[in-house]
Amino acid sequence: MRKILLVGSTGSIGRATIEVINRHPDQLSLVAICARGYSETLLDQIQNLKPRYTIITDPTARSRLQAEGLDIRDSGLLFELIRSERVDTLVFAKSGIGLVELIIEAIRNKKRVCLATKEVIVSFGELINHELEKHQGSLLPIDSEHVAIHQCLDRRRVADVRRVILTASGGPFHDREDLSQVTVAEALRHPVWPMGKKITIDSATMMNKGLEMIEAHYLFRIPEDRIEVLIHPECIIHSLVEFHDSSILAQLSHPDMRLPIQYALLYPERFPSLVGPLDLAAIKTLTFERPKPERFPCLGLARGA
Repeated sequence: MRKILLVGSTGSIGRATIEVINRHPDQLSLVAICARGYSETLLDQIQNLKPRYTIITDPTARSRLQAEGLDIRDSGLLFELIRSERVDTLVFAKSGIGLVELIIEAIRNKKRVCLATKEVIVSFGELINHELEKHQGSLLPIDSEHVAIHQCLDRRRVADVRRVILTASGGPFHDREDLSQVTVAEALRHPVWPMGKKITIDSATMMNKGLEMIEAHYLFRIPEDRIEVLIHPECIIHSLVEFHDSSILAQLSHPDMRLPIQYALLYPERFPSLVGPLDLAAIKTLTFERPKPERFPCLGLARGA
């Protein structure tokens, strides 16, 4: 039974994580949830999930809920739980680099870290890898592309890899020629994935894919010049790995974040998921195109960085 601390319980990844945990009550137990502030979603989670611990980092929101008679703890409990045997798995489901100290503490205490936070790996990849090697830690990404790469590489040698191909939906503008009149509302309408505003905008500009290239470099120790990006609007193939013998392995599934979340939580075991099977005959066609540098300059900026 994995004992889980979920940081960022009210966002889209946090809510999907809870669905996965509820799907596997014999394997997964939600011990603690953490959110930044007050919301109806958080209240529903406290009342329906009844976690042993609820942590709120914003003092005003914490005081408000404590005044309502709820047992709400401050962020100091996060470190206490990480250093204890009350949790063995941490899911970091919120963006930003503010979690880096918690993540390093979790690695040092040999917890399984399930990470949906690109910024931490992009900003502190060398430090995170040093801690993982020093403490024989476990870190698994919660990201459809990197979970796909992890599955294709599982128990295979990185030395045998010729290149990694990250797939991208291309966002709402990959086939639009004139981008001079783009509106915020259009940029926020992602054609495939329901996500928060920041990552949706990053996907529209493909900055998100640029960050994923950097992330793949650190997660899998793959040189930058062996990481490529292809636009794949159907979002069925989530990434591919080509080996020196020219064979390519790919991971295919419906675009649903609950599957990579389940993979990270339960690896190396496989269980039935909330995601239905693929009907390849119904899908019929999978298409690919190279991203145009002039349309998505953020890719070049990320590669240069």
